[in-house]
Amino acid sequence: MSKAQILSAQEALNQTQGRVLLINPPVIDRRYPWVRWNQPLDLLKLGSVLSKTHGCEVKLFDFMLPTPKGVVPRRQSPIESNLPSDAPTRWQYGRSWREFDAYLDDLTGSKWIPDNVWVTTLTSFWWQTVPLVANRVKNKLKRPKVVLYGNYPVLETPHAAQFCPNVDIVVKEHADLTCWPADFSLYKGHKPRFYALDLCSPDPLVRLLRCLNVALPTFAFSMTISLRISTHA
Repeated sequence: MSKAQILSAQEALNQTQGRVLLINPPVIDRRYPWVRWNQPLDLLKLGSVLSKTHGCEVKLFDFMLPTPKGVVPRRQSPIESNLPSDAPTRWQYGRSWREFDAYLDDLTGSKWIPDNVWVTTLTSFWWQTVPLVANRVKNKLKRPKVVLYGNYPVLETPHAAQFCPNVDIVVKEHADLTCWPADFSLYKGHKPRFYALDLCSPDPLVRLLRCLNVALPTFAFSMTISLRISTHA
């Protein structure tokens, strides 16, 4: 049984200091048709909050960032062996575990060890890779406190606390990030091909103009919707 703390968003933010690594984990699903609009908008907004109000030094690893050609790689899911032989194939989408391990090794080599790691998922049913990410972070980096945020822990709080044993904090509610801009400077190397824009923002036009300043060519408009679809046993 996990010993994770179940905290409000503000309580979790209050405990977050120093160096912070934000992670958008890979997706396990039968298909991934959302490549043209899915983006970890909550993480990018959290990056702004943590750097501007908490003085944190923030980095991002986005498994789901499309390649420069606009493709999200896929490979057979490591949990495929648990499925009946006649079940539809599920794939793991996103950057490989090898790339992630190399990234963590580079952090260690550069002496940049995060104090906190925030992990989130867009949906509650993309939870399977969360414990895999947490395990790798704990095994490679040892020290970080792992925080689970997003729709999965909000909609499935007891499940998240039980099935993610290496998570230290489960955040049971969404933070109010409406007025915060997404920090696209967290993307190093090649940038996303679009900018996720929150239509619930009180000043979407200002956000749009800010998008143009960072030279991202297209836009995906987003509204926050909580949809509970339970697919686990």
